Parts: sequence; C-alpha cells; structure tokens
Amino acid sequence: MIVSVIWEKQGIRRKLDTALHGLQWQPEGFVVTDFSESCLLEFVFDSPLKAFQNHAYRWEDLPQQHPVYCGLMVPKVVRLANGQLIQATIQGGHWELHARYPNRLRWWFYPEKAQVLTRYTGMRHERQLESVAGVMPLPALPGLLFSRQFVSWSRASIPFAATACFTDHCDFDTPENLEIQREFLRECGIRVTKGMFLHHFSKREDNASWERDEALLQAWANDGHELACHSLTQSIRDKEAAFQEFETTIPPVPMPTWIDHGYQPYNVSLYANEGKSGSWLGQQLSVKKIVNLWNYVDCGTATKGVINQLNPQHFTLKTFYKGNQSLGIVTRLSLLIKAILFHYYAQESLIRQYKSLASQFKELVFRRQWRQFPEFVKKIVRLSGPLSRVIFGWRSRASEAFPLARYQTLFFEYTFDKHPVAIFQTIEMVDFERALCPSNVDDLIIDSGVFIAHTYFSVPLAYHSGRLLLNDQTVNPKVCVNFEYLGDKIREQVVWNPTLEEWMTYVKGFTKTVLTCDASGHCVVVCDGQLNYRITTS
Repeated sequence: MIVSVIWEKQGIRRKLDTALHGLQWQPEGFVVTDFSESCLLEFVFDSPLKAFQNHAYRWEDLPQQHPVYCGLMVPKVVRLANGQLIQATIQGGHWELHARYPNRLRWWFYPEKAQVLTRYTGMRHERQLESVAGVMPLPALPGLLFSRQFVSWSRASIPFAATACFTDHCDFDTPENLEIQREFLRECGIRVTKGMFLHHFSKREDNASWERDEALLQAWANDGHELACHSLTQSIRDKEAAFQEFETTIPPVPMPTWIDHGYQPYNVSLYANEGKSGSWLGQQLSVKKIVNLWNYVDCGTATKGVINQLNPQHFTLKTFYKGNQSLGIVTRLSLLIKAILFHYYAQESLIRQYKSLASQFKELVFRRQWRQFPEFVKKIVRLSGPLSRVIFGWRSRASEAFPLARYQTLFFEYTFDKHPVAIFQTIEMVDFERALCPSNVDDLIIDSGVFIAHTYFSVPLAYHSGRLLLNDQTVNPKVCVNFEYLGDKIREQVVWNPTLEEWMTYVKGFTKTVLTCDASGHCVVVCDGQLNYRITTS
C-alpha cells in the first residue's frame, strides 16, 4: 500500500518504516516524536489517489491547478484508485493534495502562514504577520487508517448544520443605536459576540461604554449575547496611563473574549513592541480570565459568493470580482485593487502604499493640493508592478486562494507564559446586503460551512454600502430582509448561531479527536472531543 514515507524537518529528511500494524500506519515513536515545529510527512502510495472528502463532506477529484489543503476542521479522507479508503487518525496538520502528484500525500504541520499572529512593530506600527508553531501537544502521533469506513466530524453542535457567528466591533456604538441594534437582533432571533469599551475615553463624546451605559449593555447579556472587551477605550491614553488602566482593570462580568482595537499599547498585537514580555501578558489575561483573542487577522472580505471560511475557493480574486459584478465598474475595480493588495499579497509595504495613495487622492480631489501630484504619480508607479503581475497572470493567479484563507485556519491554540488561549480568525463583513444574501446563506447550509464575521453594525459612513444602520434610528430595509432570512434558518436549526465563546468551546474538540480501526476495517473512535460525528461505510 505505502511505497515510501519521508519525515522532513528543517531541511533534514529521514525515511520511515512503511509497514502497517494491522490496518494502521504510525511513525515509530522512538524515531519521530516531535511535531511541535514546522515539519512534513510525505507518503507515496502504490495506487493513485482518486478522490478526497472536501470541506463540504463531498467526494471531489484532486485539483488540477492549485493544491488543496485539508485543515483541522476539514475531512482528512482520501480514496485510492483501487477503492481503498485512507483516513487520518487525528485532525491536526494539513493534508496537501494535487493531481500533478497523484500518488503523493503530504501532511504538513505548521506550514508558513497557517497560524499567524499580527505584530505591530516600530514607531510607525508596521504590521508583521508572525507564523507560529504548536504549543499544545497532539492528542496522539499522526497516523493513517486503511479502513472500510470513515468518520466525519460535525463543525456545529447541531449535527452538520452551518455556523453563523458574529463578532461585532463597537467603534461607532452610541446609547441610541445600541438599543436599535439590540431590538433588531432580538426580533430576528440572532445572537452575537458584542464588543464594547469598558471605560469612556473617546474622541466621540457619545460613544457607548460600560462605564456610562452599563444597563444598556447588560440588556445585551440578558438577551443571550456575549459581551467582549474591544480593548478598554475608544481613544488611546498616554502609555503609562494605558498600561496602568489595563493592569488594574478586571471585567465586571465574565468576558472570556478579547478583540484588539486601534493601537492600544497593551494589545496582543502591540505589547511586545512596547517592551512587555509574554509572561506579563499571560499573567494579565489569566487574572482577567480571557481565553479567546482576535488580533487583526481576516481571511478576506465577504460579498456575494464569498462567505464560507472553510472553502478556500471563496477567497480568490476571481470569486471576489464575480461577487461584485452588479456594482459600478469604478467601485468594482477599486474593491479588486484593494483585495489584491490586502488579501492576495497581504504585504504591509503594499498596504501602506495603498493607504498613502488613497489619502493623497483625497487631498488632490477635495483640497486641490496640486503640489502633491508628482508624489501621487510616483506611488501609482510603485503599485503598478504588483498589480500588473496579477492582471497579466489573471488566468492562474485569479483562482489562487489568499494566503490567510488557504489553510482554513479558523482558530489555533497558543500560550502566553503557560496561559492557554485560542486565537480566532474572521471574515470582514461590511456589506450585509451582499454578504448575507439568501443565496450565500443557502450555500453555507448546503456545505455545512462556517463564518466568524468581523462586523461594525453601527458604522455610519455613507460610503459603506450595505451597512446595517442608515442612521442611529433606522435599519437598512435591504439588509433587514437578509437578517430575517438568516433568523428563519436559525429557528429551523439548519444554521447554528453561537456566540464566539460557545463556538470555541465546541470546536476545540477538533484538537482532541483520535481514531483507530479494528481488524475488519471498522472505525473505532478512541476520543471524540465531544464533537458530533457520523460513520460512513464505503
């Protein structure tokens, strides 16, 4: 069955024994034990791989153009041309499959960009994406089962339902629109994780905060929403005061989820730049009982046809451009350019150039600052290279998954000085008219898909088309129908609508599952991680 197995780590390659023990292969424990750093298991089989179980639990042929990666929450099951099923014993790592190498299966552990933390560095707070490896041990050594059955793990506490989870940022919340949002969500039957500022220190006098609006925010908790710290204040105090505030603040009610905001010096994305250690942050998180963290990682931007974070093909330039086809040509091209720079390349230098160019454009158009025109042209020239490489290579590049969507990493476990946390990744969702259109919700249901949305329910900016609120008193009627449709599907129990903490509590089970099989090829669940599952016979 197995022709060869290679284990590779830091350029060192080692051949492993190919023998099966019963119907299972596993590396010799005394030879390979450490999977805590980036490494690879490469298998070659005597029969070609014919099909694999995709993100939607359906059989699919191996991809022809770009490799597919089967991550933590995606099935790791293939079928050989001779009909033999092969399944992973654990869900950790990423299987790489490609039709160009039909007899090969690569099992990556912590490849580049699979698990990233955002770090803001230097005086200008330049964004760096730091790839991190494992801090939690695997539940067992990785192995392969040559069985007659395979196990499918449900991503939802409602077996094999879709998942819709909202994490809302409170940048524009006021006492007035807080009530409008809450009543609207209550009528729709939708729950969210509601970010909030604990203290009032803001450039906007009417910003809502727990300090001033405790009763209004407690009403959200009473309705079943999760309250989460969106840092502590809207605006930034001087560093000494900010750190003192962070160190002395204990959330007044349980708030296990933290959402970074702005350039607060104590943020997960900035503490190291300010000279603080991981042990300092770990101690602070432990005291505050914070276990779920978001720090500026979006896999893409939702639009029509772009919603399921487990489907990398939703996060390509081709799909994104197609989803915006009904928009005007200028808007469509503007969104495409932004997607190329922010998500396809995801490079801080290009993103900064784009932001600077956009700022200068406003200076030229609205303030007639013609002296900036030569510099404006120079910036256009600098960006023309990366953009032209995509445009002229469209046939191949347009269908390539964005780097932060490729591995379907919705969360990973991490530690700050032995304090365990889960880092979660989101999809930016601003245009609810397009992102939550019925066809998107239906596709999510069909695929048992998942989205963890990064939202701004109260954003008032006119250029945000498809926003929830037209003003502090009025819900956008075009968006209202979409939320009502989603609410109907939640009531029908074909969509699970957890808070972030509820979702995280369930899906952490994917890091714990262990399978084996008996002599007749029947699957045996050693540990189910408290996940729902089903067993299918080939």
